[in-house]
Formats: sequence, structure tokens, C-alpha cells
Amino acid sequence: HTGTRGNMSAEADVCPARREISHSPYAMIYTIQQYTLTDKVYCCMVYIETVEPLFRIRKGGGSHMSITSDILRGHTEAIILSNLLEQDSYGYQINKDIMKKTNNTYELKEATLYSAFRRLEQAGCIRTYWGDETVGARRRYYAITDDGRKAYQGYKQEWQEAKEIIDKLLK
Repeated sequence: HTGTRGNMSAEADVCPARREISHSPYAMIYTIQQYTLTDKVYCCMVYIETVEPLFRIRKGGGSHMSITSDILRGHTEAIILSNLLEQDSYGYQINKDIMKKTNNTYELKEATLYSAFRRLEQAGCIRTYWGDETVGARRRYYAITDDGRKAYQGYKQEWQEAKEIIDKLLK
């Protein structure tokens, strides 16, 4: 949308006017122009705002996939903790496990995965350690803690309660 210059008392005063050029679910491009009292544009900037999806939909489609992504996005920590209940693991392997369990439907974005690791570690739900691989790069492993097991049970209970409500509402 475009802004108005409003009341300006001197030529040096400026008022930005924002005009959207294009947008999509993941990016918006817009300009901001600043005007002087004499209506001369002295500054014009183009901004591109991007939002990365937290999950990539690898196959399939339809509106149900968007809803599924939204639901999964809210449970990233629970998904990670569930995976770590089975065994200690590293980021790439956890993502591969998620893809395998979902028949290659979902791939957790790397930034989302590592942000969730930081939140879980700060909350005391996981601990990290360096592996001692003899071949390839050294890997940072994640292990669930007792607090993480309790948090997982809480997440699982919340999911069950939400699922029951949704099941009732969608009958």
C-alpha cells in the first residue's frame, strides 16, 4: 500500500511511502520511497522479505498437505525427542529418520532442526557430545535427558488431548 506524505514543515522532512510489488507465501517484495516537501523522491529502497517453510513437502500435494505441515511444525521438539528415545543420534541422521518414517513426505529444514536442538538443550531436554568417528567428519550427537523424557511425555499428552478435540470437531 502507498503511504501519504502528511503535513511536513520543512523540505528536509521526509515521510516514507511503502508500495508492495509482489508477494508469495514465502517472499514479499516492496519498495519504500521517501519524499521531500517538494515531492522529489530522494531515496528509494527495494526490500525482499523471505520466510522459509519449516518443512519441505517432497511429494503429494493438495490443501491437506499444508495443514499437515502446520501441525507438524508445532511439534518439532516432540518429533526430535521421540527419535532420541530410540537412540542417540546426530542431526543429519535424525532428518533421514523423519523422512523414512514419513515415506519421504517430509524433510525437516536444517535451520529448523538446529534451532529446535538449541531450544531443547537450553531447556535441559537433551545433551550433546562429539562422536569419535574414524572416517569422515566429526559429528555432534544428541542424547535425551530425564527432563527430556518428561517433556516428551508432556508433548505426547498434549497431542492426545488436541487429537481428541479435533476428532470430535471433525465428525
